[in-house]
Amino acid sequence: MLLRIMPVSTIFVDSRSVPSAGDPFNYRVVFGEVGIPHFKGVTKIELKGISFPKVENEDYVLLKLNDLNTSFWSSDGSSQKTDLFAVIYFDNSSLPTGTRKPSKGSDFTEKMVEFDGGIFLAYLHLEFTLFNGEPITTAKTNDISNHSVILEITHL
Repeated sequence: MLLRIMPVSTIFVDSRSVPSAGDPFNYRVVFGEVGIPHFKGVTKIELKGISFPKVENEDYVLLKLNDLNTSFWSSDGSSQKTDLFAVIYFDNSSLPTGTRKPSKGSDFTEKMVEFDGGIFLAYLHLEFTLFNGEPITTAKTNDISNHSVILEITHL
């Protein structure tokens, strides 16, 4: 039996270094534009850490990785949430609005997606929303928009 070890690469996304189209919580990270290589044969994407500003009157935000065709079911009346990747909980709902505190491990729901056969990955489209899918605005984060995400990519 041949054991195959898959390479793992870590991607750190700092929202301050990503060209934005005006929405600080909904943007594409085009790898070639920010010095990240393209990945062939991606079999898994896993969220390893995140720092996100506390959203007013919310206990969590939703992180979507658009275009990856993932599904997530919810009891909020909207049923299936296409492309939802993870629920990001604030470690304390009484944190002041806009406060950033790193989250990892148990602060997430299941935080990985796997692909049979592997996919080609040249960008990531990150979108953060409220529980009902509404966009997050800086008015709800005390005008704080800086955030960061660490993802681990398993690939060929």
